Parts: sequence; C-alpha cells; structure tokens
Amino acid sequence: MLSGLERNTLHDRSDRSLDRRNAIVVFMCIELMLNAVNITFIALSRFLQSLDGVLFAFFVIAVAAAEAAVGLAIFVMIYRSKETINVDEINILKWCPLPHPPP
Repeated sequence: MLSGLERNTLHDRSDRSLDRRNAIVVFMCIELMLNAVNITFIALSRFLQSLDGVLFAFFVIAVAAAEAAVGLAIFVMIYRSKETINVDEINILKWCPLPHPPP
C-alpha cells in the first residue's frame, strides 16, 4: 500500500511527463502511423493477390523519407534559434495582432 506522499510523488511525475511534448517524439509518432498504414497496404495487397498496395507503400516510404529529412532540418533550425524543441514553448506561427490606434 502506498502512503499519501508516495502517491502524490507518483502523480506529480506522471503529470510532468504528459505535459511536456517534444517535437521529435511527435514527429516519430507521425512516422509510426505512416508505417502502420504501409503494413496495412502490404497485407491487403497480399490478400488481394495484387501489387498495387506494395507499390503504394513504396511511394509512401519515399515521401516519408523526404519528410524526415526536411523535418529534421526544421528541428535543427528551430533549436538553433529558440534553444528548445518543446512544442509548448515554440510559438513561431502564432499571430501577434498589432495594437489598435486610439479612436
């Protein structure tokens, strides 16, 4: 049985790990989803006795390779300018409205 202090410590650690989002982890999750789609294409291609799914999977792999190269280059540039790749701390695309002139 955990004491109250131990439960609060475990709860605080899990909250902190869920609050911080690293851009590379987000990027890897997107790549993992693309790989899951590729496996589905290849499995259906095998089931349907057709090469269409395999060809489409090769196309998706080529696009994912280009995406990885461009994405990592963007991460390097963001890290050089902001010194972080935490998604919550990067606000490059936020729109900052100009103050309204007094009436």
